[in-house]
Amino acid sequence: MNYSLKKIINSRSEQKKNIDKLDIWVFIVVRPISNLLTWIFLKMKITANTATGLSTIIGAMGTVLLIIPNKKYTLPGLIFINMWIFFDCVDGNIARTTKMSSKTGEFFDGISGYTFLAFLYIGIGVNVYNFYPLTFNGEDMSWMYMLIGSIASMACILPRLMDNKAKSMFVDYDSKITNKDNYSLVYKLGLNIAGVAGLSNPLMIVAFFTGTLNFYLIIYFFIQSGIGLLAIYKTIVSVSKLNN
Repeated sequence: MNYSLKKIINSRSEQKKNIDKLDIWVFIVVRPISNLLTWIFLKMKITANTATGLSTIIGAMGTVLLIIPNKKYTLPGLIFINMWIFFDCVDGNIARTTKMSSKTGEFFDGISGYTFLAFLYIGIGVNVYNFYPLTFNGEDMSWMYMLIGSIASMACILPRLMDNKAKSMFVDYDSKITNKDNYSLVYKLGLNIAGVAGLSNPLMIVAFFTGTLNFYLIIYFFIQSGIGLLAIYKTIVSVSKLNN
């Protein structure tokens, strides 16, 4: 079957299209490119699950390139990390356009995202450790970069795991993390600045060219840690209100 670019775009619900508009980078760059990639993949008869596998490999390659102690691999690593989000959108587009969505595909897509987030800031932390020396009173404190990178990655993944655990255990659990009806200013800022598909991606490349990847890591350590703690707090409060 011949799938047009228009059909791919219209496969998304109006709610999802409106959510895309909240994130500047997603609306202007990620969605248009991912739609074009989807059209190419459909021409090549590539399935949604194959696209998921490809996005997982791309994300993993990005992290591996970052941890190699040779600076010439840093930019390719950051580019692969940016490419991940484009390819991560493709599998869902294929599934919706071809009307072949499945729980299995949704599961693998989720695992791909969790894997990416679990190692993202760890990879950046190791890279900064290798190329941005940090000393304090004559002591080498560069290891701190790996520590805050690990904490930042944990802050990204732990709230999601706790939220999913609550969903699986409590039927009447009201998730405050995945609620798509909250479009407050704080939500929009968080989506744009810290969202997995947001401006954090192109900003890491800007940080590389300006020699400030260490500051990028420190800033996003505080941002992701703050958001993570808030999400964990909301989940605990929601669960504590249940009588199960």
